[in-house]
Amino acid sequence: MYRVNSSPEGGRPERDGLQTRLLDAKAAFALRNEVLENVVTVEPTLKAVHNATHASPVERDLLPHIQRRELANAAEAKHHRAVQEAAKSLDGLELEGRQIGHQNGALAAELLQLSETNQSPVTKAPHGKKFAGEITTLEQEIKMSRKKWKFMKGAASAIVAGSGIDWVRDERLGGLVLDSAEEEAVARI
Repeated sequence: MYRVNSSPEGGRPERDGLQTRLLDAKAAFALRNEVLENVVTVEPTLKAVHNATHASPVERDLLPHIQRRELANAAEAKHHRAVQEAAKSLDGLELEGRQIGHQNGALAAELLQLSETNQSPVTKAPHGKKFAGEITTLEQEIKMSRKKWKFMKGAASAIVAGSGIDWVRDERLGGLVLDSAEEEAVARI
């Protein structure tokens, strides 16, 4: 029986001893329950599976149910593998699509840069005045296209960042989510 001791030093060893006995009792109780559960649930299953001669009729009747359960587990595992492979394939295709989009943006930036280097001779050429209105229209379309591209890039970045995919460790996805130097150069043009 636990007695309250008024002295600060006197009650500590007694309390520690009681706590140790309580923990030992809890461990013994948990072990006894686990052993009992294993005997009650596992033993009939083993007898049914191994067709023990001393198995009771009830235990032998378990065999067809156990076989059906095993077949269902195997089918579920096969289905789960197929779903995982499909998800992995889909992730790969999505990543490839993003990479192609990123390459497309880089190529568009390069094309714009090349067109700007070639633009000055065109406007100074004799037929440059003839096409000045068309060039202005095309420049406005390019600006609108850049705005659309920036919006789509931002949306794609937000989708990847919010999807739960580990884009930080994947260099290509990180490049999609974070603005690169090439895209900043395109934005300045």
